[in-house]
Amino acid sequence: MACGKFGYSILRSGCLDDISESDIGFLRANGISTIIDLRNERQCGTDKIKIFRDNGMEYLRIPFIGDSPADVNKSNDVRSVVDSYLAILNQYDVMKKIFEEIGNAPGGVIVFCKYGKDRTGIIAMIMGLLCDIPYEMVIRDYALSELYLHPEDYDSDAYKKMNEIAKTFIRRFCDKYDSAKSYIEMVGVKLTQVKKIQKKLEMM
Repeated sequence: MACGKFGYSILRSGCLDDISESDIGFLRANGISTIIDLRNERQCGTDKIKIFRDNGMEYLRIPFIGDSPADVNKSNDVRSVVDSYLAILNQYDVMKKIFEEIGNAPGGVIVFCKYGKDRTGIIAMIMGLLCDIPYEMVIRDYALSELYLHPEDYDSDAYKKMNEIAKTFIRRFCDKYDSAKSYIEMVGVKLTQVKKIQKKLEMM
């Protein structure tokens, strides 16, 4: 998501079950110290916990309760997707744990889920808002999921829908919680941790 002073400070991704040695080399070269897996138990396939730990990275599984929004919202209309995103935010203990681990990580962090779009996208959007990254950049970062998920059959209409989902989520999120900082503090993350997250996302 952001390029920090020592490389990629926070990354988001889809499933890492097929991660290669070359990918591991990329993570190591860019100072990634912590892997956060948001998948639930049913979604976990061939875990690569050993390969991460053998390369000095901490692997943490912090699953959200229930299915992913992509699995639940088969209709995929903007309102239902955003409704499911806002419902995820009610899992305060899970959200607190995720942000605390991001702040506590000694180096960079990669956060991933099944597709790297919904649960992971929510975390990325909130972090972007927390660090006052312009809305347009936060929206574009989220919408790029469509391109990376479907590089061979990219759908411009789907990309536009992703933009609309991000715009609607940000508007409703800010209406409900006022700001990312107020939400993160509400779930119990201390100000010192908030500052650590912001520092990780400082742009070059």
